[in-house]
Amino acid sequence: IRNNTDLVKTIANLQVGDPTTLTVIRNGRDTDLTIRTERRSRDSGADTSTLWPGIAVLPVTGELRDELELDESVEGVIVAQVNPDSIVGNGGLQRGDVVTEVNGRAVRSARDFYNSISADTDMTRFRVLRNGRVLSFGFEKAA
Repeated sequence: IRNNTDLVKTIANLQVGDPTTLTVIRNGRDTDLTIRTERRSRDSGADTSTLWPGIAVLPVTGELRDELELDESVEGVIVAQVNPDSIVGNGGLQRGDVVTEVNGRAVRSARDFYNSISADTDMTRFRVLRNGRVLSFGFEKAA
């Protein structure tokens, strides 16, 4: 499993009720866990449409820089996942966008990003690099 999407797909394809062994790494050692999936009830899901910001970000690594064909000078965080029903998802942010600024402050790490979006403001502005173009987005936090 390479990422959380692979994990979700793998778990979703398991037969309900069948025991399955997962190997996880804890404290640098492989640990086997036996799980048994259950059928999910219709009302077990949460309303994620108002979660802030509705995206997950990753640091710009050499591998991602090559994959997205980013110049060495580009700093920021890469949007790895977007909840399409979230404020930001509905507002146009896309997977693969590079967030370079939040509210006019440079973003160089995930910590910078999350600290900036935690600011006590009603409106949050993102400066984003997408396919070589600089875009600006403004999002009003849900009340």
